[in-house]
Amino acid sequence: MFFYWIIFIIIIIIAISNPPKSKKSFWTIVLLLLFLGATRAKSVGTDLNGGYWDEFISMGRTPSSWGFVMKQFEIGFQWLMAKFKFNISSNPLFFFHILFAVTFSCFVFFIKKYSKYSSYSLVFLVAFAYYFELYNGMRQQFCFGLILLLFPLLTEKNKYLLFTVLLVVISFLFHKSQIVLLAAIPVFLTYKRISTIAMLMTLLISAIGSTVLSQFAFSVMGDFAFIFEGSNSNYGSYMVNTDQMGNYSTLSNLINTLFCAYVVYLNRDQKDFFCVLYVLGVVLLNVLTPISWIFQRIAFSFMFFRIIVYARLIFDIPNKKERFIYRIALLMFMVIMYRQRLINDNYQDVVPYVNALFNNLL
Repeated sequence: MFFYWIIFIIIIIIAISNPPKSKKSFWTIVLLLLFLGATRAKSVGTDLNGGYWDEFISMGRTPSSWGFVMKQFEIGFQWLMAKFKFNISSNPLFFFHILFAVTFSCFVFFIKKYSKYSSYSLVFLVAFAYYFELYNGMRQQFCFGLILLLFPLLTEKNKYLLFTVLLVVISFLFHKSQIVLLAAIPVFLTYKRISTIAMLMTLLISAIGSTVLSQFAFSVMGDFAFIFEGSNSNYGSYMVNTDQMGNYSTLSNLINTLFCAYVVYLNRDQKDFFCVLYVLGVVLLNVLTPISWIFQRIAFSFMFFRIIVYARLIFDIPNKKERFIYRIALLMFMVIMYRQRLINDNYQDVVPYVNALFNNLL
């Protein structure tokens, strides 16, 4: 775990020791994170030890031989694995390294395009575990990364139909859960009319009424489980049973809700599309995680956009005192959340870090 703290401190130092909009610091952090992820050993990340590796090894050239290990894999991801195996390389580690590089590049494109202070957004990408999701939620994050590439269609070209069609196709090919990002369309169409008070009240209601709202959400979830191939996937199974109901961290949700409300207040003079998506994510966190922990991944797809908001507020809060307090609060918040992420699963999913090129040296 100590190694990750060293990396965390290094990227913070790189960010703060250069001008806020420094391209040099941005690309230095990008290259560092890319190298770590694209050269990690098989032991780093639960996906490789949870079936992805065995699925790659077992699959043949024809679709009839796909899905014996990981039945929930969408056809697009299966096809991608098979084409790589039989046309490029049969080395599974090489495939997953390339998959990481492509996914991370999608994230980099989005951050570079939409973040005013992109180096700081990269810091938050690590601090709030989105970077580690590239190790542990590879299929979902690959799908999410491709969808991030679509956002200019929504924010710049107003091509809502094309955005919808491409998002649906990508989701059904690679990870059906990401179809929830269709919610970005109504958010984009209405965010300028959503007041600070409305967001704060929504956060408050979702936090206080979490249990009641989650029971209501669960009562209608079964109607949508068919999207996940008759509940073969983890998402599908959790949508139709209550085995995990209540097994979640209320403290974590409370901390996330309070900090989100604080950010909304600080952002009171702005109409920010990504801030509203962030609020939606926290509301989903409060409503869905009491049903099952796995639904935090749905919430995180919207909470991800906070890395853009957090970075902007570091420098753009008009009041000097508020800006100083925010920086201190943000530092404390991200240290707490970073530590919490590293100790997840009893240090077993990303700890320790092992590099495939320098095995056992780190």
